[in-house]
Parts: sequence; C-alpha cells; structure tokens
Amino acid sequence: MESQVHLYGHTEEITSLFVCKPYSIMISVSRDGTCIIWDLNRLCYVQSLAGHKSPVTAVSASETTGDIATVCDSAGGGSDLRLWTVNGDLVGHVHCRERVCSVAFSNQPEGVSINVVAGGLESGVVRLWSTWDLKPVREITFPKSNKPIISLTFSCDGHHLYTANSEGTVTAWCRKDQQRLKQPMFYSFLSSYAAG
Repeated sequence: MESQVHLYGHTEEITSLFVCKPYSIMISVSRDGTCIIWDLNRLCYVQSLAGHKSPVTAVSASETTGDIATVCDSAGGGSDLRLWTVNGDLVGHVHCRERVCSVAFSNQPEGVSINVVAGGLESGVVRLWSTWDLKPVREITFPKSNKPIISLTFSCDGHHLYTANSEGTVTAWCRKDQQRLKQPMFYSFLSSYAAG
C-alpha cells in the first residue's frame, strides 16, 4: 500500500464524495457550503465551486460530459440544485420545494440521447431534470413507498435506475418500452436480515 495523501480544503464535515473516473476528478462537498474539485492523477486541489449559501448535501458528476450537480439546502425550505461544467462554470440552478436527498446523472452518449439529472426526494419521488436546461422531464413514483430516496444510480448501459430508500428497500426501474409486463424488482435488505 502506498503512503497516504491528505487533501485539505473544507472547514466542516464532508457530506458527500463523488469520483468521476473518466475525467480523473473527485468532488467533495461539505456542511461549510464548499464544493471542491480534486485532481486524482496529481492528488491536488483544482478549484472550488462557489455560490452555495448553505450546507452542500449531495453531489454527482456526468461520466460523459464531466458536468457536476450539487444540492444544497434552501433558506425557505427544500433544496437548490445547481449544474456546473467540469471547468466550474455555473450552467443553471433550480429550486425544488422538497428536499433532495441524493443525485445522479444518466450516462448515455451525447448527441444520441438527452441525459438527465435524477434527484431522490424526501417524499420518495425521483425527479428527472434535463442536463441541457434543468427543466423537469418527469417524476417516477411508487405509491407503496414514501420514504426518502437516500441513494440512486443508473446502470452502466443506462437502461435501469436503481434507488435505495431510508427503509432499506432497493428498487430497479426500467423504461416502459423495456418492461416485461411485471412490477419493478424490489429487494428489502433490512427485512431479510430481520427475518434471519
């Protein structure tokens, strides 16, 4: 094992990390309102994304464009979602009346598809925004669960969206044209441990 390298930049608790391997960057966000891009090849600071006025709670990056999505608490309640280029330019921002607990990018080839930023909401809803202009694309709901979506990710081929809620349920979602006439798959890790 190689020696440790310490990266300094935040003054409060780090709330989330995201590694974007194709761009060799890591993004860290903190309760101090900072978002820092780190170079993974040189293990050093690249730049900070400024403008968050409250704790930054979630972060993700696009593996196709390098764009970065950050989520921070909004003063009036809910969350603010910001979209940045890999160079640190603010593309846009949108206010969500509900708290956004997690965020992820779809990863389809640019020019072939329009990618989305998926936000896991406190209400158990997944909201999709266009990466071009942050306009809402659609919402994904499951009537049987209203627990916060604490983590979400797209499959490598982009055909499935996996969500995890605060109750321990992992759900796999697919596009309607790829459904096999059955409900989404559900795996509840907590209930399987409780039964055993």
